[in-house]
Amino acid sequence: MVYLIYMDGNGHKLMRPVNNREEYIALRNGGRQRAYVAAVRNGVERKKSKLVQMCYSCLPNADGRLKGATRVSNTVGMDIDHVAQQDMAPLRDLILSKRQQLGLLMLELSARGRGYHLVFRRRPQLSQVENLEWAARLLGVEFDKGAKDLTRVFFTTTASPDDLLFLDDELFTSPGPSQGGCLADNGGASPSSPCTPASPPSPCTPASPPSPCTPASPPPPCTPAASSPLPSPLPSPLSFKGRPYSDIIDAWWQQNGGVPQEGERNVKLYQLAVALRAICDNNRQLLMQVMPRLGLDEQELQAIVDSACKEPPKGLTRALRDILGTPANNYQPSTLNAQLDDWGAQIEALFADFPILRDICKGLKRNQYPAALIVAGAFEMTLMTRCCNPATGASAHHRVGASFF
Repeated sequence: MVYLIYMDGNGHKLMRPVNNREEYIALRNGGRQRAYVAAVRNGVERKKSKLVQMCYSCLPNADGRLKGATRVSNTVGMDIDHVAQQDMAPLRDLILSKRQQLGLLMLELSARGRGYHLVFRRRPQLSQVENLEWAARLLGVEFDKGAKDLTRVFFTTTASPDDLLFLDDELFTSPGPSQGGCLADNGGASPSSPCTPASPPSPCTPASPPSPCTPASPPPPCTPAASSPLPSPLPSPLSFKGRPYSDIIDAWWQQNGGVPQEGERNVKLYQLAVALRAICDNNRQLLMQVMPRLGLDEQELQAIVDSACKEPPKGLTRALRDILGTPANNYQPSTLNAQLDDWGAQIEALFADFPILRDICKGLKRNQYPAALIVAGAFEMTLMTRCCNPATGASAHHRVGASFF
């Protein structure tokens, strides 16, 4: 499983799942993402921190944070760095040739272009470091010892064929109950008889039948899953009335021309943010958690969300109601238009006595007269017109208000 890493308003790194290939490609292909990758490869090292960051080896904490995460995902991320230029192509070909044995799910060129990042299926009976050592032996390479932790994040490159060398849709599969969520070993020291999450009835394999399942180190003995203290469950995706925001956003893209590409991304993300406010309580922090990045950095997305939240609230849009299956109010368009037209006819009947009404409604349709009159009344505060009394020839002022309808 792959998670996008982003910052909250307090500088904490949070994790959000990337749900499908389209979203993953869009995140990697943002206009600035490509520019940042090019800059890093041209020696502008400070741009590296601007790159999209992904995590492949762990699940988020219950609060969605990355720091201190101890639960393993169903995949392992591996960094092979400092490869000699003449060895790059042969190593790439070797990795691809062993993709079945390895369980390869993703292979990318590193940000500096001098190594590879790969993601493969986790062997649940092995610790994090043991998984990395197993893959290193299979490929005959050394992995980056500084990138062995569960919480290691990878600076992502682009989705061009030269950068993204292999991608399997299994990468976007959430870990099932037996695939992830086990506590990590915090450093890779593996017990002599590791617990295997995939086999709940007999999670421990003793060294010999008479011996109890006992780890080599002082920690408590490995016990069956039924009596072991389990970590808190994986936090459910943020949702609205039981429906994950990610599903709502996927349906929104389907209704609005697909996941936006470069040139339309900012506008469409703004439109999405404006629409989602109605089901996010106009909450900037919640919007920042549920909004897709599509290659934007946190500051750029924050600016879009801030602009969207400055718009006057308008409730659910018709498109969002369709996605949520929420009925509109009881007024059907035909009924409402008929009522407005009737009010307009009453206003029109007053034109002869109150000529200013004719001026206010000039050029409008009859069913627009009520709105025009309300706006004019609010603007003028009190609508006045001067009329002549035909009996005396004297002038009089008459007060006209919205009570006509």
